[in-house]
Amino acid sequence: MIELSEVMSLLYKNIREPLAAYGFQPVFVPDAPRGSVPAFDRGENSKYLDFVSEDKGRVRLVYNNNRMLLLTGEKDISTADDRDFTLSATYLCELEEYEQRDIMSISNEIVEHFNELYDPARYAPKKAAVSTVSKTAAKSGALLYDPITLAVKLGGMYPTFKDKINENNAMYGEFLFEEFFENYGNAFILDTIRENDPKKMKKLFGILGEIYDDGSNEVQSLIVVTILGALNDDPILMQNILPYISDVMLEPTLAVNKYLAKNKSARLRLSNPPKYKPKKQKSNKKNPLSSLLGI
Repeated sequence: MIELSEVMSLLYKNIREPLAAYGFQPVFVPDAPRGSVPAFDRGENSKYLDFVSEDKGRVRLVYNNNRMLLLTGEKDISTADDRDFTLSATYLCELEEYEQRDIMSISNEIVEHFNELYDPARYAPKKAAVSTVSKTAAKSGALLYDPITLAVKLGGMYPTFKDKINENNAMYGEFLFEEFFENYGNAFILDTIRENDPKKMKKLFGILGEIYDDGSNEVQSLIVVTILGALNDDPILMQNILPYISDVMLEPTLAVNKYLAKNKSARLRLSNPPKYKPKKQKSNKKNPLSSLLGI
């Protein structure tokens, strides 16, 4: 257990210098002893720290009800209460369970938040690197082709893919392949299949076939379910692909299209994938549709 007065003291000591670097100075409690922590009282179980800058406004850290609230506002707003401030971040701060190290951890998070707020160029997220599987590694069995390798290889046919891949990768910190193909890539592939130019079709299905043959379950599912499943069992499009699709891909592609044609809810799930959630750890789970169809 830690006392609230100690919490405010530790926070103040750890954040005052980083805030001073951005021009923020503490607001001191009137008539408080010299050298004391400038923590304002709001009754027995609530305290706050105030900092003000000539050009950046105000920052207030409020402890209340097992929460530490980081508030920001203009320099000249009313400070009598918090109603004119904007909530910028919230941190769990359970006095009965926390120790000094927990408060240090909160301090570090607060400082990082200040850095993001007041020095965005320095603390902007770095662009995630795009890493692909080489043909040598895939053919030797050392590695399996993955979804990003498929997208990059298709970029040889569709030059705009490159920027969109980097954009997707930078936005999420990883390549969200379902989102990429559903919302962008599939349109190009379907246009090629509709056009049915032999040269382009041979190239497209050459790429899909190569990746499928030496690819992971994840990329095989992507090709058959997400990409070729978008054909919606259209008889003309299905006829167009027959001369070019490999025997290995043909059976699962036909099965997926038949299944989706009969199952409206499955089509809706494909066209409306779940919202993005950052991965906690890598998963080897297959697409549910793929498992159902034995892909």
